[in-house]
Parts: sequence; structure tokens; C-alpha cells
Amino acid sequence: MRARVHALDGTLTVESAPGHGTTLAAHLPLTSPTETETETEPEARP
Repeated sequence: MRARVHALDGTLTVESAPGHGTTLAAHLPLTSPTETETETEPEARP
């Protein structure tokens, strides 16, 4: 899990306490849809 979060330029926090369970928090950067579309769309053809 840590490797996947790191591959996405995020951070993973794990907190655990006996008798209280474990909490995982993944923080991932978000990009706007227009940025993602621009990066993935092929160049316009004439």
C-alpha cells in the first residue's frame, strides 16, 4: 500500500494503539480534470 501511495506522490500515515485498532490515512494530490485531459489526449490533427 505504501508503494502505491508513493507512486502517486502521496503520503501514507499509519497509527495503531493496542486495544484501539489501526487507522490508515492516504493523502494523494489531486489534479483538475482539464489538466488530466490535456496530458492524456492525443494532439489535435488538422
